[in-house]
Amino acid sequence: MKIKLFLAALSLAFCSVLAFGMAKKPANVHMTGIVEFYGNGPFARLGLKADDGTLYYLDAEADVQKEIGALSGNFILVDGIVADQAPPVEMLNAAVLKVRKWKKL
Repeated sequence: MKIKLFLAALSLAFCSVLAFGMAKKPANVHMTGIVEFYGNGPFARLGLKADDGTLYYLDAEADVQKEIGALSGNFILVDGIVADQAPPVEMLNAAVLKVRKWKKL
């Protein structure tokens, strides 16, 4: 009886490890577009208008947002992950792009 219980627990643990290991990981994407601000005053949000017209909210650390924000109106290349989360209120129609790397074009 103890062996059957042990084997059942072992198989359950193995199946859960397989399920979590096979979970889909978000793909890294490369986006080019124009840096723009959306919203008013101190609540303006940093966005990227891609070449195909898609709008992305750039989710990055404060220092990275400041560096990218200084390039408003310029083209940049962003490497990151399109996150499955809600954008800020100022950019309701935008997808969230978590910035990993970027460079000015």
